[in-house]
Amino acid sequence: YLQWKYLESPYSHPPILYLALHNEKLIAVRGFYEWLFGQNGDSFTALCSADLVIHPEYRSKGLYPELMDFIMSDLHDQGYPYVLSFSAGPTALINALALGWKVIGRMKSMRKQFYMRPVTKKLTDPVTVNKLIDRVVKSKILKRPPKPMQIREELRRSTDNLPAHIEFDYDPEPREMARLISRLDAYDKIVLIRDEKYFRWRYKNPLSDYFFLYWRDSELRGYLVAQTPLFMAGSMSNFNVLELEGESPEIKRELMEALLSLLDYRSIIIWSGMLDE
Repeated sequence: YLQWKYLESPYSHPPILYLALHNEKLIAVRGFYEWLFGQNGDSFTALCSADLVIHPEYRSKGLYPELMDFIMSDLHDQGYPYVLSFSAGPTALINALALGWKVIGRMKSMRKQFYMRPVTKKLTDPVTVNKLIDRVVKSKILKRPPKPMQIREELRRSTDNLPAHIEFDYDPEPREMARLISRLDAYDKIVLIRDEKYFRWRYKNPLSDYFFLYWRDSELRGYLVAQTPLFMAGSMSNFNVLELEGESPEIKRELMEALLSLLDYRSIIIWSGMLDE
């Protein structure tokens, strides 16, 4: 994971990692990675804060403020105008605000959760019943959770009911995705530059599994990326929408409807900022 995130990134060279040592013992690590924002000649580089690990023996002893003070001073001397954070946990967020960071925007997550009540309406559907029996009996009662590869094949077999112009794949299409992004208007938002080299790197994260929905006629006009964490509880049962792009609201809506149909009783989370009104 660290190899992919810091050493193989097409943007951060060399990787930006700060280490804190005490008596030659590594006691803290703080990582950053570069993001390029904007389009054409208006682009600028900013750093995003990433991994933070502090040895348990050195927590709540003032190490974090001291480390961040050194880091921010060093990054300023290197000429970085902005440092951003998109995924701070509650503790990190409180510490950041105490150190003078400013909140410039908020996005909420929206969840489609599996509940028993709507499932009861589907009990006349033998396909749904078989899925539930297979999942609940085998994974919950017999304690034999399905393997990721089994669920991968299950998802692929479920694509028969997708609309004709929506395609399912486990591989990204970097060139076509980059071409589509270049045609879409950013509406003066702060946006990450997503070019072909970005797409070739982004979806190789070894801690995640992905699948892609493509809306296509004569060319690619929209896509959706769904991610599930590997090696964690809820893997292949909980999915995050990482990207939802389309040339029109109708295309994005059809992609979301296809995702809901495909994942059926699995949980789905999406950021509200991806959605139109």
